[in-house]
Amino acid sequence: MAMTPKQLRTAIKRLGLTQVAAAHALGVAPRTMRQWIANDARIPEPAARLLTVWLAHPELLSRPVPTQAAPRKGRR
Repeated sequence: MAMTPKQLRTAIKRLGLTQVAAAHALGVAPRTMRQWIANDARIPEPAARLLTVWLAHPELLSRPVPTQAAPRKGRR
């Protein structure tokens, strides 16, 4: 069953996130989040599932996410 915009707003609120912070945490543009909330675009199942996991285990949301591997020194 797909997540509704109302469920998305509730999840974001329960997690204590702003729409922009939730968008960044999910790896989408803030505009995409606004479209989901306005029901202008469908909320993808992977995003809905990830939010559901975060609601059950909010400690997973606070872990730093590596963005890129650190460059190796001395190698070219």
